[in-house]
Amino acid sequence: MKESIYKDYGELLLFLNAATVAKVLGVSPSSGYELMHIVVTNSVSLAPPQAAGLAHSVAPPLPTQTLCVCAGSPFFPVLKIGSRLVVPKEKFVEWVSQHTKGGAD
Repeated sequence: MKESIYKDYGELLLFLNAATVAKVLGVSPSSGYELMHIVVTNSVSLAPPQAAGLAHSVAPPLPTQTLCVCAGSPFFPVLKIGSRLVVPKEKFVEWVSQHTKGGAD
């Protein structure tokens, strides 16, 4: 497992790119990119029981149970500016906080 090179959120710039996200989380650069990129362009195919919990975000429901996840979704706070993907530092810190409480909202 990689270790984060950052010791405090105050060391971060206002906007993070995929490489910085990866360094902060202590994951590979490709994992950081994937975390940001999948939110913007990929479709996620889900089995019907999994899709049922997310179907409220898609109207009308797609017959193949394929959900398109877009920037601004609750999954990861990505901001797309032209072709560049960035994460606002404040939203990243919130996302980390929300996802380290054992799923409690």
